[in-house]
This record gives sequence, structure tokens and C-alpha cells, in this order.
Amino acid sequence: MRRKVWYAAFAGAVGTLISNPFDTVLTRIQGDYLLPKEQQRGYSGLGDGMGKILNKEGFKGLMLGVVPNMLRSAAFNIGALAYFD
Repeated sequence: MRRKVWYAAFAGAVGTLISNPFDTVLTRIQGDYLLPKEQQRGYSGLGDGMGKILNKEGFKGLMLGVVPNMLRSAAFNIGALAYFD
């Protein structure tokens, strides 16, 4: 059982590591309209958003918040394992 817990945590962490850049762009696109007009980023889509973030902030900009998200996903997967297994 201990091995399954580690696998569940690892799967959640790796999944989040891979999906975090997409989540960052999606979050910015969805929240863009809440900013004042002069601060809006004006992303036209996923590719445009990734390109603009990479050019302005670098790869670190795409990975903002990855550690807390990885911990959350790992904990969620362990909880799901405990419930469903």
C-alpha cells in the first residue's frame, strides 16, 4: 500500500508539472477582463498567451505557482486512492 501512495502522489505531481503552463495561460485569459483596460494583456488564445509570457517573463512566468499546485495534486491523488482503493 505504501508504494501505491507514492505512485499516486508522483502521478499527481508530474501531471501538474506538465499542465501548469497551460493552466497559467488559461487563468490569465479568463481573468483578463477584470483588469483595467490599460493593464489587460489581450491574449488571443493559448499560443499567443504562451508566446507573450515566454517573451516577457521567460519560462518562470509559465511555471508560476507550480509547487503549491503539485502539492495539492499529490494530496488529492492520495485522498482519491484512499477513497477508491
